[in-house]
Amino acid sequence: KSLNYLSNYIARTWSSTDGCLQCRENVFDVTQIDDLKQWPMVYIALFIEYPTPFLREYFEKIIKITYPKQRLGILIHNQ
Repeated sequence: KSLNYLSNYIARTWSSTDGCLQCRENVFDVTQIDDLKQWPMVYIALFIEYPTPFLREYFEKIIKITYPKQRLGILIHNQ
Protein backbone atom coordinates (compact mmCIF):
# COMPACT_ATOMS: atom_id res chain seq x y z
CA LYS A 1 0.00 0.00 0.00
CA SER A 2 2.79 2.44 0.86
CA LEU A 3 4.53 1.71 -2.43
CA ASN A 4 1.34 2.61 -4.30
CA TYR A 5 1.09 5.98 -2.53
CA LEU A 6 4.77 6.65 -3.10
CA SER A 7 4.58 5.85 -6.81
CA ASN A 8 1.65 8.26 -7.23
CA TYR A 9 3.58 11.12 -5.63
CA ILE A 10 6.83 10.37 -7.46
CA ALA A 11 5.10 10.31 -10.83
CA ARG A 12 3.38 13.59 -9.94
CA THR A 13 0.05 12.29 -11.14
CA TRP A 14 -1.86 12.61 -7.87
CA SER A 15 -1.71 14.90 -4.87
CA SER A 16 -3.63 14.87 -1.62
CA THR A 17 -4.84 18.45 -2.16
CA ASP A 18 -5.66 18.46 -5.89
CA GLY A 19 -6.40 14.80 -6.56
CA CYS A 20 -5.66 13.51 -10.05
CA LEU A 21 -3.39 15.98 -11.85
CA GLN A 22 -3.54 14.32 -15.26
CA CYS A 23 -7.35 14.25 -15.22
CA ARG A 24 -7.38 17.92 -16.23
CA GLU A 25 -5.35 17.36 -19.39
CA ASN A 26 -7.06 17.21 -22.79
CA VAL A 27 -10.50 17.92 -21.30
CA PHE A 28 -13.27 19.07 -23.63
CA ASP A 29 -16.92 20.00 -23.16
CA VAL A 30 -19.07 17.39 -24.92
CA THR A 31 -22.08 19.71 -24.82
CA GLN A 32 -20.31 21.77 -27.49
CA ILE A 33 -20.55 18.82 -29.92
CA ASP A 34 -23.82 19.09 -31.86
CA ASP A 35 -23.74 15.61 -33.41
CA LEU A 36 -24.55 13.20 -30.59
CA LYS A 37 -22.94 10.37 -32.57
CA GLN A 38 -19.60 12.09 -31.98
CA TRP A 39 -19.96 12.04 -28.19
CA PRO A 40 -17.63 9.54 -26.49
CA MET A 41 -18.97 6.15 -25.48
CA VAL A 42 -19.43 5.90 -21.73
CA TYR A 43 -19.64 2.53 -20.02
CA ILE A 44 -21.18 1.89 -16.62
CA ALA A 45 -20.62 -1.40 -14.81
CA LEU A 46 -23.06 -2.28 -12.05
CA PHE A 47 -21.92 -5.09 -9.79
CA ILE A 48 -24.70 -6.42 -7.59
CA GLU A 49 -23.04 -9.12 -5.54
CA TYR A 50 -25.37 -9.24 -2.56
CA PRO A 51 -29.05 -8.58 -1.89
CA THR A 52 -29.27 -4.82 -2.17
CA PRO A 53 -31.93 -2.52 -0.72
CA PHE A 54 -33.27 0.32 -2.85
CA LEU A 55 -32.25 -1.42 -6.07
CA ARG A 56 -35.28 -0.10 -7.95
CA GLU A 57 -34.41 3.49 -6.99
CA TYR A 58 -30.81 2.87 -8.07
CA PHE A 59 -31.92 1.75 -11.54
CA GLU A 60 -34.29 4.71 -11.79
CA LYS A 61 -31.33 7.04 -11.26
CA ILE A 62 -29.38 5.22 -13.96
CA ILE A 63 -32.29 5.63 -16.39
CA LYS A 64 -32.44 9.38 -15.69
CA ILE A 65 -28.81 9.99 -16.70
CA THR A 66 -28.77 12.87 -19.16
CA TYR A 67 -26.41 11.40 -21.72
CA PRO A 68 -27.33 10.12 -25.19
CA LYS A 69 -28.59 6.58 -24.64
CA GLN A 70 -26.99 5.36 -27.89
CA ARG A 71 -23.57 6.43 -26.50
CA LEU A 72 -24.07 4.72 -23.15
CA GLY A 73 -23.18 1.08 -22.44
CA ILE A 74 -24.29 -0.64 -19.27
CA LEU A 75 -23.01 -3.93 -17.88
CA ILE A 76 -24.96 -5.49 -15.03
CA HIS A 77 -23.23 -8.29 -13.14
CA ASN A 78 -25.22 -10.23 -10.62
CA GLN A 79 -24.52 -13.39 -8.62
